[in-house]
Amino acid sequence: TVYPSFEKLQAHLSDAHGRQLCEQCWESRGVFPMEQTRHSKRDFKEHCEKGEKDSAFRGHPTCRFCNTRYYNDDALYQHLRERHENCFLCQRQGRMYEYYRDYTNLFRHFEKAHFVCTEPQCLEAKFVV
Repeated sequence: TVYPSFEKLQAHLSDAHGRQLCEQCWESRGVFPMEQTRHSKRDFKEHCEKGEKDSAFRGHPTCRFCNTRYYNDDALYQHLRERHENCFLCQRQGRMYEYYRDYTNLFRHFEKAHFVCTEPQCLEAKFVV
């Protein structure tokens, strides 16, 4: 049977077979649909959190701010760079991959870890530390 969308196929697998596909793998793995693993509910949770036995795959990483899973670390870090904030000062000092939910949280970090200029024109400009 041919299904017109991922959602319809997913509904069929769940209703008829008690199985489900991993959406991250479906979108990113680059294999034919019949090569995708069909997981039971328990197996799916383990697949997402811990990965596959006898495989280098160690699960889909989660954004700690959005609670959304991504296919791999590269996809997670792309999301973090696009949707969240990182401290360019810490990054220059070699502390990579430290992200903050939003500018408000980043500014709190600036206040605690760096020297913030509190002049109104500097505060309006943002990122002036």
